[in-house]
Amino acid sequence: MTAGSAPAGFVTARQMEILRLRRDGLSRQEIADRLGTSRQNVAVLEARARQNISRAEATMAALISSGLALRVAIPAETHMLEAAKAVLDAADRARIHMKDDVVSMLALLRAGVRGYVEDGRLNREVHVTVFPSGEILVGASGQGQGDQYRDHD
Repeated sequence: MTAGSAPAGFVTARQMEILRLRRDGLSRQEIADRLGTSRQNVAVLEARARQNISRAEATMAALISSGLALRVAIPAETHMLEAAKAVLDAADRARIHMKDDVVSMLALLRAGVRGYVEDGRLNREVHVTVFPSGEILVGASGQGQGDQYRDHD
């Protein structure tokens, strides 16, 4: 999955498009005109997308609070290499086997936080969620967690 895309079944491509257009400041009517649909249809699709996102966030919170997932907060100003090491070290302490080494974790983090790195350092806090399977989600603080997804299978 690439940065900015949504996992299948989470939010449809049309819903994602509407959310991006809303983020860019377009009204529901402007989006409807652009997409050749009704304002009401845009409103319904946007509401469903936000409901799905809320459910996904609640699920993530439950997994983390129950110990079924690990959240690693990496502070702003952390060098990218140190960020990669921090994720791998946290996974080791939690006894989660990661198939990634520092180099591949570094590449994954760079892809997940594109635009939030200056001179090799993070310019904002980043959260990495690590699952017992070794799967991870990467997102900058204030973004959705689903910005970068990596499945080890």
